[in-house]
Amino acid sequence: MSRYAHIVDGIVAEIITLPDGVTPGKDVLTEEVAAALVAAQSDTVVGMTFDGKAFGPVPAMPLPPVPVVISDRQFGEGLWHDGLITFDEYIAFVGPGTIPPALLKILDTLADDDTGQPTPRKIAIGLVTGAKEYQRTNPLVDIVRDAQGWTTEQLDEHWRAWAAL
Repeated sequence: MSRYAHIVDGIVAEIITLPDGVTPGKDVLTEEVAAALVAAQSDTVVGMTFDGKAFGPVPAMPLPPVPVVISDRQFGEGLWHDGLITFDEYIAFVGPGTIPPALLKILDTLADDDTGQPTPRKIAIGLVTGAKEYQRTNPLVDIVRDAQGWTTEQLDEHWRAWAAL
């Protein structure tokens, strides 16, 4: 038996096994398909790459895109699932908008004063207290990421997981 890989756009699309003595493009298959066949080893599988000379591993699937927005409930539930806040804090957060102490501690690092005028801290507290959704691109998200010591990639992993809740 002869084993062939049918290559389409540099990827093994299928494995074809033919009896010995059967010639692709002559005895079976069209010449067009036969031109896209390459002798395959026993460990060649569908999905592998082929650069014209050698087979490569099956490419890793790309990560899904990071959601731009997650809801208030998804954000709170994600913080709870990850152990950053308690269940009671989660419920208070998504209900009346009570900021959990762990998150308030992060917001308390922002600039503030006693003038009653808008400051980064007051604006952030108003946003977090009243938000019904959180945008991944909001600068406050990166402030939380920095406070947790997460890389951008780690935050993206959390964001994807939280969006699925």
